[in-house]
Amino acid sequence: MSSSGEIAEKGGLTWGRCALVVGLVLVGGIVLSGVGLRVWLAPPLIWLTPYVHLLLIAAWIPVLAVCALRRPQGKVTAAILLAVVSLLVSVFWCALIGPIVSLGASEGGFSSSVECEEEALPGGRVRHTCKPYAASDPVEFVLEGREGWPFARLVEP
Repeated sequence: MSSSGEIAEKGGLTWGRCALVVGLVLVGGIVLSGVGLRVWLAPPLIWLTPYVHLLLIAAWIPVLAVCALRRPQGKVTAAILLAVVSLLVSVFWCALIGPIVSLGASEGGFSSSVECEEEALPGGRVRHTCKPYAASDPVEFVLEGREGWPFARLVEP
């Protein structure tokens, strides 16, 4: 029979297991962010949409931090490689989705300076035609959703 100390060592936390968990969180955040590209927060919270995507993409960082605090077994170089690869993937994904989620950004950054006109649609739906009013060349975009719901679907562009 083996002692409980041997069982704990066999089932202990390793950098390989950390890499698996961090990788799953990273991929999950990217998938949720990708699926959510057409789903925005409805006005007046529209300006928070890029921050939600950023949170989804960066969710792996606290997971890696907690993992590191638990002092997993194995080489530390694996942890460094894991952090660098995750960071590069996150930056690449942000560069891909940045233009889409920042449609309402003004020249000073994404803030609450988005002006939206609301139009009632049949069936309790609403259309928001929005543009940043601080931008010199504003891009108009259209969101549709249910009246009173916190989310809306990006229809145009």
